[in-house]
Amino acid sequence: MKSSLSLLAAVASLSALSLAAPAEAQSFYRGRPMRAPMVATPPAYVPSSFAPPVPAPRPFFHRIQRRAPVVIVVPAPAPPAPVVAPPPSDEHGVLVLGRTCLTEGQAVRVEWGAGYHNAQVIRVNADGTVQVHYTGWSAMWDESVPRYRLRLPR
Repeated sequence: MKSSLSLLAAVASLSALSLAAPAEAQSFYRGRPMRAPMVATPPAYVPSSFAPPVPAPRPFFHRIQRRAPVVIVVPAPAPPAPVVAPPPSDEHGVLVLGRTCLTEGQAVRVEWGAGYHNAQVIRVNADGTVQVHYTGWSAMWDESVPRYRLRLPR
């Protein structure tokens, strides 16, 4: 029994010694101390500026990746200003067309007989004709005339 206890104690001491022995054995070689072995250990923290670039993962099928076409948006040029032609006229004044706005009391020239006479607009009728009063004449001569007989004085 005593031999089995001593055997167990010897095995336990050897196992404890075997764990500590390699570290002590490395520190001395032929009676002189050895330098500690140089082992490259990564530092605990590496700033991102010093980290090596990590390549992007490549697709499984190494397809050529094409970039989207570049689209340049150019604003459309401004449309040209509409050319407004002067209203048609003759030696007696500017012609009164269907879209010409006439107001009560406005001075006009009316074709009557062989010439043009000064008049004023009394009202514009619903059928497009214009009721006029000739300047210097009595109300007996007031009449309703079509627009083509009217001219606006210059």
